[in-house]
Amino acid sequence: MKTMNRMLMGIAVLAITVVSTVQAGFNFEIRTFNGAVAQSTFNLGDTVTVRLFAVDIAGPNADFATQNITNFNTRLFASTTDLDPATVPTYNAGFNAGSFTSGAFNGGTGRILSANAGVGGFSANLSPLQLAEFTYGVNVLGQTTISFDANPAISTLGYQTLGDAGPTLSSSPGQLSGATVTAVPEPTTIALLGLVAAGFGVRQLRRKKAK
Repeated sequence: MKTMNRMLMGIAVLAITVVSTVQAGFNFEIRTFNGAVAQSTFNLGDTVTVRLFAVDIAGPNADFATQNITNFNTRLFASTTDLDPATVPTYNAGFNAGSFTSGAFNGGTGRILSANAGVGGFSANLSPLQLAEFTYGVNVLGQTTISFDANPAISTLGYQTLGDAGPTLSSSPGQLSGATVTAVPEPTTIALLGLVAAGFGVRQLRRKKAK
């Protein structure tokens, strides 16, 4: 009987250990905005605000509730040169230092975004958690894809677990979700092109009638 009780206690302890070491998940996401409005289609000359988020997918322990965020690191690429003159990012106020490499977005080493918090990190009881943002002007027509480095080890989120209230946060994101910006001509440009086309059509019609 004592042996049986010891076995049951051992199983219970093992179960508790397994539960406490389960890793909570999150994703890294890039989202594009026109001011405060989430948007993916812009006119030439518009300013695109690019924001990087960590999105908690931990289920019942969502919103990074059992961790303090201490740092993050990732590298971004773009499919066109449109982002090359992008502004230096601003970081979540919880971080005390950030860096942004000068390499071109669309080639070479890409652009590295990284930041560190003070000792112990900062509380992040919300999701999505904005990590950084920067802007660029739309100059290239068509689609520009903003993506993460293909090597998942490049993208990490550091944390400090607070007690045993829930599973520890994984340091690597489950998914890296990029964004695509579609640039179209300004409405005035489209209107002018329409007028030119209409004028050309009228001219052709007059020529036909003259014959």
